[in-house]
This record gives sequence, C-alpha cells and structure tokens, in this order.
Amino acid sequence: MRFKPDFALHPATLFLLLTVLVVACSCVGEFYGLHFVLPMTGETVFVRNLLSAEGARWILRSVVSNFQTFEPVSMMVVAMIGVGIAEHSGLWEALLPMRSNRKRQRVAILSVIFIGLLSNVIGDANYILMFPLAAFVFRSSSLHPLAGVLTAFVATSAGYSANVIQTSVDAILASDTLDVAQWLNVSSAHVGSLCTSYFMAASVPLLTVVIYVMTQRYLIPLLGDYENSVPLRTRVLSSQERRAVMVSLTGGAIFVLAVLIYTFSSLGIFRAVGGGLTRSPFMDGILFLIALVMGLMGVIYGFVSGRYSCDVDVVNGSISGLRLIAPFLLLAFFSAQLNACLTYSHLSQYLVVRITDWLSSLIVAPLSSLFWLAIVTALANLCMASAAGKWMLMSPLLLVPLHQAGIAPEEALCAFRIGDSATNILSPVMSYLPVLLAFMQLYTHRFSMRFLWKCCMPFSLAIFTAWLLLFILWHIVGLPLGL
Repeated sequence: MRFKPDFALHPATLFLLLTVLVVACSCVGEFYGLHFVLPMTGETVFVRNLLSAEGARWILRSVVSNFQTFEPVSMMVVAMIGVGIAEHSGLWEALLPMRSNRKRQRVAILSVIFIGLLSNVIGDANYILMFPLAAFVFRSSSLHPLAGVLTAFVATSAGYSANVIQTSVDAILASDTLDVAQWLNVSSAHVGSLCTSYFMAASVPLLTVVIYVMTQRYLIPLLGDYENSVPLRTRVLSSQERRAVMVSLTGGAIFVLAVLIYTFSSLGIFRAVGGGLTRSPFMDGILFLIALVMGLMGVIYGFVSGRYSCDVDVVNGSISGLRLIAPFLLLAFFSAQLNACLTYSHLSQYLVVRITDWLSSLIVAPLSSLFWLAIVTALANLCMASAAGKWMLMSPLLLVPLHQAGIAPEEALCAFRIGDSATNILSPVMSYLPVLLAFMQLYTHRFSMRFLWKCCMPFSLAIFTAWLLLFILWHIVGLPLGL
C-alpha cells in the first residue's frame, strides 16, 4: 500500500505551531524596531521579543497563569456539569420525539439559527451552551449532530452583532465610539447604545435566511449521514417517566420564575447597582443559572423516574458531563498560550494599527470607504479577536478622515461590526474555538482546523456579502441606523 501523508494537523498542534510562529515574528519585529503609536495617548509601543531575557522570564512566569485565566476553561466545567446531569438522568432522551419528518427538520434548523443569533444577549456563555443544545436538537430531528454544532457556531459567532435586543457589546462599543469622537471633536450627536439598533434588528431575518440556506444546501450534504447515529426513542414513555418529565419541567419553570422575579421585579436583587443589567449579578451568573436549572431538572427527573436512587447517581451524572474536559483542556492550554503571546509581544496590536493606517489612505468616497472598512476589519479579526480592543485602536485613526468623507461615527461602527462578526468563525485566535473543537471531536473523525475551515469558509463569505449588501442598500436609501 502506498503511503499517503495526512497534512490535517491536530488543532492542538496547529495552536503550538502558531505560537512558535508568533515567537519567531517577535524576534524579527524587535530586530527591525517595529513599533506603533497609541493614538489616544501618543505612547510609542515596540514589538517585544519573546526570546529576550525579559520575554523568556515572562514565558516561565506566565505559562500556568495564562491557562488559569483563560475564561472558557471555568465556564466549560460549570456548564457541562449541568448538561451532564440532564443527559445522564435520561431527561434529554425522554424529550426526544418518537419520529421525525422534513417539517420538524426545518423547524429544528431555523430554531438553532434564530436562538443562536439572539443568544449573544447572555454574553460569551452562549458559546458554551448552544453547542450541546444544538447537537441535541439536530439529533432529535434525525440530522447530523455536528451540523447542529457548526450551525450554532456560525449563528453565534458570524452573526454576533445582529440582535433585536440591546447587548452589553452594544453599550461598550457605543461608549468607546462616543469617547473617541468627543476626543477628536467629531460630531457624535447620534452615537449611543442604540445607534445601530434598527439595522442590527433588520439583520436578524437576513442572516437567518442566509445561514438556513447554506446549512441545507452545503453543510448537511457535506457531512452526510452520522456514522454513529443513535436511533430516536422507539418506545412509549411509561406513566412514571411521563410524570417525571412533567415534574422536572414544572420544577425548572418555578426556578426560572424565581430568578426573573429576583431580577426584574422591584426587588432587583440580581440587577446592577444602577438598576441595569450590564455587569449585573444576573448577567455575570447567567451561565451558572442555566447550568443549575438544567442540572436541577435532571435530578428531579432522575429521582421521580426511578433512574436515580441516591446522591452517588447524581455525582456520576455530573462526571459524565465532563467527558469532554480532557481534550478541551489540551486545546485550551495551547490556545491560551497563543493568545497570551500575541498580546505580550504586541504583534496583534501592531498588525491592526498598520492595516488601519493603510485603510486611512483609501478613504475617499463614503460608500467605498465603508466597504474597505468592513474588509479591513474582517482581516484584522483574524489576528485579534476582541472587538473592543480592535475598535479602540482603529477608531482614533479613522473617525476624522471618515468624517471628512461624510461618514458619521455610527455608520463607521456599523461597518466595523459587520467585518468583525463575519470572520469570527475563521479566526484561530478566537477564545472559544477550543470549545467548538472539543464538541466536534465527539461527532467526527475528521477532526482538524482544515476541515473546520472547509465547513465555515462558505458561511463566512455568504454572510459577509449579504450583510454588506444590506448595509450598502441601507446607506443608499438613507434609512436611520438606530435611535
């Protein structure tokens, strides 16, 4: 048999190689004195060599802390405890339908897409929770569970800015835009947390249609049938199991009602000091609350149905949910080092500033300037994942020339958010990429970044094109972007 080399590297290996590349580039950057100036402060920042004496000391001191402070790690553990109990107890199996049809499949796909688009209202917890739920919904409709995971990833990541509800990201980016505009003496009368709300709300049905068509026409045929498919529930639930389902759903509803009362009533215990939801106990603890209600419903179902008889069964259920942790921790470790090295060396910031400088030379006509802003942001997103971090580097360099070209700050922000969202699913520095990869390896042996990019690249191009065309049409017609 002739040997055929497989160049599909394991994602952990790819993260390691990218980290080595960052280290090498940091050496070259220091040798050539690469630097940039922070627009807001005037401070000159040089690229730092990771192999210098100072850089080597930083690596030794920070390897463990980089991993410890990598936010997805703790979030994944908390979420999977609740998910594990709900699955181990048999609750998810009991909720599976007896049969499926094309109508149910269409509803399943649209539900995952729509909920994924709106889920950014709960912050980054949406990445942890949407993947197992989407796999469950697709499997219950006789669809490949990996298609559900990837569809949820596309909706939550590439459609991150689209929503009909104000999110914390809206408030943060609007506040940053207002600060920069006032510092530059650029008109900011229409800049606010809802300054792009109309356009982003209109983007939801557009992206829903685009992602649905791409899922049906491209992703599902690409993945084919699920090789390890688990048949749908083939037996009718017993009266005890039906009662257990009703009791668990009732218990979950009571818990949710109590949380809503403590948050939105006059008590306001879970709201922030100022009365809002931004940085409130409710938003900070939303992942724990959702994992808790799932675990609670699983425990109730397990004991009422007779599957659980003691606390050991509950603990075993919790442990079963952590079966993903070993491969996830390996991926998270190397991803954390990659992101930390990029930040310490200032390479990502340097690239963003330099590509923004190049963009400023292209600003002439309003329409072409907005087009290039979206393109450049999409490229910058591949080396820096933080939307706020990119915008704070780009906006001070762009708002003045954009204003001179007749572009308001809120229009620039809108174009930025389109580019920033569309390539999230392609960025190797996205913090929650290890979470997706951990779920991917459950459902396919084609476990590589090459396969992931093959699945996601058409989605990214389709979403970016459709979203940008809507924005251009919006601009030509002259519709208000928001309040």
